[in-house]
Amino acid sequence: MTPNNIKEVRFRKSFRGYDVRSVEAYKEEVAKAYANLLEEKEDLEEKLRVVAGRLQEYIKEEDSLSKAILCAQKTGDQLVAEAEEKAARIVEHANQQTEQMMENTRRQIEREQLSLNRLQHEVSNFKSKLISIYKTHIELITALPDEEVDESARSVKVEEKADAPAKSRASEEKAEEEENLAYN
Repeated sequence: MTPNNIKEVRFRKSFRGYDVRSVEAYKEEVAKAYANLLEEKEDLEEKLRVVAGRLQEYIKEEDSLSKAILCAQKTGDQLVAEAEEKAARIVEHANQQTEQMMENTRRQIEREQLSLNRLQHEVSNFKSKLISIYKTHIELITALPDEEVDESARSVKVEEKADAPAKSRASEEKAEEEENLAYN
């Protein structure tokens, strides 16, 4: 039904019927109202089409966003897994380096301990040899005869004093030889 159909409707006239002018005026109002409603309906249908189109776009965007979110989630999970793996490798490498450093330090301590023991042994040997040399010197000094005062001994002492520098050097050389033999 259109507004023109309403306007063109003809009623039969009867003896006691409605006033033709008021019926025509009413038909005109109804036609205008109907035309307005049809126009409003067309506007609403156009708006509905626009909204439906936007809705389809939003649905597509929602699908795209869902896919993007899913992809981002997967990428994030992958990055986290890679970061955890890298962190584990770094920790493992650091542990290996620490163990290696500790092993090197332990070896160095052992070497230093051996060196210390060797030096202590050498010092002990040197002290023993030195004490042995001193004992030998003390025994030699103790074995020397006590000096008696008589004239013949004095003359020998005077001669010895004259020869003392030469003998002194000879005795020093002999002492050095004995000392060297004791070290060897």
